[in-house]
Amino acid sequence: RKLSRSWIADHIHAQMRRAIATRALRATMNFHFGKQGRPRFKGLNQMASIAGEEPKNTLRLRDTRIHWLGLSLALEDGGDQARLRHAVVSDVRVIRIVRRRVRSRHRYYVQLVCAGTPYRKPGLDFGTRRVGIDPGLRYLAVATTTSGALINIAPLSIERTISRLSRAVSRKTASRVALSTGDSNLKSRRLRHLQSRLADEHRRSMETRRNLHGRIANAIVRLGTNLYIEKNSFRAFQRRYGRTIQSAAPAAMIQHLIRKAANAGGEVVLVSPTLRMSQLCHGCGAIVPKDLDLRMHVCVCGVGPVQRDIYSAWLAIMTRSDPTGSVRWFDADQARSAWSGAEQRLPAASKPVSIDLFEDWIEAQVASGDGSVASPDAGTERLASEACVKLGEARDVVGNMPRARESRADQRPVRKRSAAYAVALP
Repeated sequence: RKLSRSWIADHIHAQMRRAIATRALRATMNFHFGKQGRPRFKGLNQMASIAGEEPKNTLRLRDTRIHWLGLSLALEDGGDQARLRHAVVSDVRVIRIVRRRVRSRHRYYVQLVCAGTPYRKPGLDFGTRRVGIDPGLRYLAVATTTSGALINIAPLSIERTISRLSRAVSRKTASRVALSTGDSNLKSRRLRHLQSRLADEHRRSMETRRNLHGRIANAIVRLGTNLYIEKNSFRAFQRRYGRTIQSAAPAAMIQHLIRKAANAGGEVVLVSPTLRMSQLCHGCGAIVPKDLDLRMHVCVCGVGPVQRDIYSAWLAIMTRSDPTGSVRWFDADQARSAWSGAEQRLPAASKPVSIDLFEDWIEAQVASGDGSVASPDAGTERLASEACVKLGEARDVVGNMPRARESRADQRPVRKRSAAYAVALP
């Protein structure tokens, strides 16, 4: 009622006002149900998007133009005319105008929510292999039944600039508070410039990360759409490694990959972490805890050396479930029969490869047809420690050994405690 009687009613229609009220109600309900955080107040000039309830009223799409309040706005394709044509001819359900600040200037975009299948780039074919994925903080381990690779999902080129600008903004803010004359909203030109640059760098980082995740997801679905993903608690990772999670966004990467596989008609299986794939050896069945700095799996039964995360992703493929899908277990017999073809191709290095090298490896895998291409190897690392225990002793200490903590403050005592249980080659 207040919206309809204020000056806002002269600029937005009744449908837009109802859409804004629906968004506010949904945000409040999700907060009370524990699905999202506390809703933030939208003050002056903070509404960054508007939309109508129906695409045929308020905001209307005709050919390649948006009509709104007597305005006829042309859509620019940004060089991708095929995607624009696909969106225009689709069944449009929602039309939304979004305002974004790019290089200290406001730019306006149109989002078209369409029904049906999404646009697919020419030449993007989906594979039929089974792909295992072990997501980490900054790296993503990808493995097939015959090979694997480790890739970096965090853009590192912009993080230094963001850190430098954040420190500069903090210094200017602290000096402004110390010399404040009572007007808390007064900002210097230098501070406004630094804040604008910092916001722009965050935007660039988000777009670069999203582009990188899209390239990785497109490359993975070319191998196969049957994905076996280890289910990690990214919320727990965020509480402990907030800055790393912010730069890499592994949860967003996994959601992007799941959406790609679902659109292709594939199957996505979330493997429970209770199976302890990173501690399991398929050769002898022993479950031996490993320290965090030990990135190589080497067992006295002869399995290894192999990179720990890639080996965990490879073991995720060897899991099976009952017909109902409620119980999932590890199939050791299948893993032993498949190990003969993968032993020489799984990498023994944990240095991640670049996205270009990973895409070239995917191209070679798809071209070979049978997955006979060796994994990309970007370096070497140290093997297991000098400590070597018998297999029976390793099995006895599994239930009694405390879990390794991942905080940096507790890293040294955990290393001393777990060094005696590391399994190495004799």
